[in-house]
Amino acid sequence: MNEKAMKWPLLSPKDYNAVFDALSQKHPKLFMKEKVFIFKKGVHKDIFNTDDELKFSKVVIRKKFLKLYTRKKEYIEHYINNAPRYDLDGNKIGEVTKENVELFAKTQEEIKKQVALKKSEKFEQKREN
Repeated sequence: MNEKAMKWPLLSPKDYNAVFDALSQKHPKLFMKEKVFIFKKGVHKDIFNTDDELKFSKVVIRKKFLKLYTRKKEYIEHYINNAPRYDLDGNKIGEVTKENVELFAKTQEEIKKQVALKKSEKFEQKREN
């Protein structure tokens, strides 16, 4: 694995901003710098179905960009029971359920554990060297 891949396992800030800018040009009512919206379920499918000329691969958008976007502090703070979900046009379409919130919290906790484990492993490697 090269050094850049180790430093930015998902996307570098520059690449994240490039994807955000491309999506905000195509979907300005959902992707705004000054406001965070909770996505409707399956929003990635809508992006792929409506954007014929994607500048980025499906993997970059779904597995990297959207993963980072939904881990942002602002997104997490808005992800509460009965919060509205939005489609690509900025229309309210559904809401966050109690079950969604519980699963999201469980997932966030697992992510924290994985990050802590990786940090611990890196620390041990440095100590050994």
